[in-house]
Amino acid sequence: MSEINTTVQLTIGVPTCGRPKALRECIESIQSYVKQPYKLIVLESLCNDENKEFYSKLKNADILKFEEALSPAHARQVIVENCNTEFLLFLDDDNQILPGTLEKMMEAMIAQQDIDLICGAWREHKGYRPVGQFFHEALVGGSKQIYKTFLNYKGTQKMGFDLFKVDGGNATMLCRTDMFKDVSFDKNISFYFELFDFFLSCKMKNKNVYAMPSALFMHYPGKYTGKTLKQTHDPKADRAYFSKKWQVVPKGGLGGKIDYTSSLEKIQGYLIRRYYRLQKK
Repeated sequence: MSEINTTVQLTIGVPTCGRPKALRECIESIQSYVKQPYKLIVLESLCNDENKEFYSKLKNADILKFEEALSPAHARQVIVENCNTEFLLFLDDDNQILPGTLEKMMEAMIAQQDIDLICGAWREHKGYRPVGQFFHEALVGGSKQIYKTFLNYKGTQKMGFDLFKVDGGNATMLCRTDMFKDVSFDKNISFYFELFDFFLSCKMKNKNVYAMPSALFMHYPGKYTGKTLKQTHDPKADRAYFSKKWQVVPKGGLGGKIDYTSSLEKIQGYLIRRYYRLQKK
């Protein structure tokens, strides 16, 4: 971490790898809907010149380029090491922020000083990803095992409140940067298990992690232009590393089930996306 900047409170960090068009749309959503001052850090691995002109027009931005493919954990940790603001918001390149999302997260952070991290909710074309995760340990035949259960988006809508204490969540997360004195993203994990590892570290260090269902981000997963570690790395190796590091056997899936939207919600989602794109023009 660099010395804290006292004039700008927020850094927005975007790790990207081989998805230049998605990255542009992500940054355009930031430019449109983040109203408070911020510094932008883009870490581009598998870099090329496609976004060279686009980058040249960005203000208050650091572009960190790597020719090789970095793991998501490695990229996030480099962003942390180059951040000097009190708050750090992570977005992946296939996320887009919506109006009011950041304001809700920042308001909760400022109101409750014991919150270390807030995860937002993800809406996709098909539905909503789980907004939160809980980690459970069990002993089976002398073997220590760990598994997840999930807080689903639609279930939260019936409860009447908007901040849920969780163990883990989505990668769109607003962090109080002081927390990185105690926890970090493990650069040794190539792709899979990186967030499970990070959030488990937070749990072990008693960091207060929350999920906020009303802090919505759009998620548009797309193809990569090159081979990332997702394509080239064996997920069994990450599982073995995670198991050895934490002395547990992970069971079950890493992600929960999507809350599928109705036909009407899909149409609404399409119209929302069209509206926001027209607003950018």
